[in-house]
Amino acid sequence: MVGVVPRESLGVRSGESKGSEPPGAPWPPLASRVFGAEGAGRTRMTHGDEVRTMAVKEILAGMPWWVKWVAIPLIAVMVFGGMIVSVVGFFIGLLFKVLVFAALVGGLIYVVRKFMSSSTSRGDW
Repeated sequence: MVGVVPRESLGVRSGESKGSEPPGAPWPPLASRVFGAEGAGRTRMTHGDEVRTMAVKEILAGMPWWVKWVAIPLIAVMVFGGMIVSVVGFFIGLLFKVLVFAALVGGLIYVVRKFMSSSTSRGDW
């Protein structure tokens, strides 16, 4: 379209207008604990990713505790609940099948040993 000026996303503009740190700025203290003091100052994201991360942190910082710790997890469970249940069900079913397999193999070994010990005692006829 002629005459249309591309607009930046709100996330990019909102982070820059609020004084976000430029690329290469030190990471939060958690990064220094995870990556060590020498790795914490290295930036591994592009400037746009940092701005989006800062915008999400700023949005969540203004929310009450129950939104962060109750409402958002409940929404995630409602949206991804079926997938979570299917994955957990798969692993429980797999564990059950492994236990049944182990019990059947153990029973087979028990029966074979019992049969072999009783057949050796009847070998003198």
